[in-house]
Amino acid sequence: MNQSFSHILTMTFKHNYFEDGFFRMLELSSSEDTQKLMRDLEIIIKPFQGGFHLLTSKPELLALNSDNDPLQFYLNCRDPNYINYTALPAYKPSDSLIYFNNLEAVPIDTDREWRLHIEDYVGEPDMFRLSNGQFRINQFDANKTYVFKHATEDHIPDQSISKESTDSDQITISNIPQGAVRVFEGDRLVNSVYYYPKAVWKKPLGTIEIFTKALSLHCKIKENIEEDKIDFIKADYTINFNNRETIWKYFLISKEYLKFNNLTIINSAREQIFESEWVDAKTLVFTSKYKHPLLEHSSDHFQLVDNFKPGQRSETVIIKHLPKPSPEQLFRNDETLHSHIYI
Repeated sequence: MNQSFSHILTMTFKHNYFEDGFFRMLELSSSEDTQKLMRDLEIIIKPFQGGFHLLTSKPELLALNSDNDPLQFYLNCRDPNYINYTALPAYKPSDSLIYFNNLEAVPIDTDREWRLHIEDYVGEPDMFRLSNGQFRINQFDANKTYVFKHATEDHIPDQSISKESTDSDQITISNIPQGAVRVFEGDRLVNSVYYYPKAVWKKPLGTIEIFTKALSLHCKIKENIEEDKIDFIKADYTINFNNRETIWKYFLISKEYLKFNNLTIINSAREQIFESEWVDAKTLVFTSKYKHPLLEHSSDHFQLVDNFKPGQRSETVIIKHLPKPSPEQLFRNDETLHSHIYI
């Protein structure tokens, strides 16, 4: 007998760097425990470039599954340059993980579309330190009381937490499921840690935990009286990544440029948004006055011209289309990132 599946969720990964808006380079995987849970709940996943669809033949089971057993999906990026063109504040590839769940989903526009992060784009609140069991409490104060919670806001039992001493900031956690651990001092969040119990674990870029009870509430339920059944109208989850912005620097290093009188760079709106300086006898450098976003493709273009006068068409075009910076290379000057282009 053929099974009938209900399409109850579409998860979309968006990114401002890409022309079509989809973070196509992300790849999805899951643990063996989650694969078993999907079989038990009769769930199937259909990935597409920039997201996935979730379908089930028994949507009524979603509300019956325990919150202690969420669907855990891992995100990895097959483009190693993602770290250059993606704005990920406070993210450290070696010991950080980007964490999302649908318990804190933010409704947007309609009653069935939800964003899985608090801010408009993935940001610092979504960055979790990795821990195999030990971590230190930020700005620890021995006179304060700290509370440890799961993503579900349930308290972590005292027997799963130990300290070197009563006045130590070194915490050891054990005998709890893999997932988010948050440390609170009163109502103030002081730590966000992702705990993994395995001694060896291949760290993904990020992880998504889908709690099926919350998903069942986000699916719009409509009673079908004629057929005596409940129809589920799919929910839409989105994760939005922002592109990085950098200061652009064009280096003109050929002697050919010495013969021109007044070189400048203008954009498609005929604005002079670069400042120039000679760094030596034959190298002219143009530096953007403000940061520009890194983009896969940009509708704006820049020209190198000579004798430009605002409001007139008197300039001579030297280079009609200047190359755009590549995300493969970034240069840091103090706290500012630069993109260098050599001509």
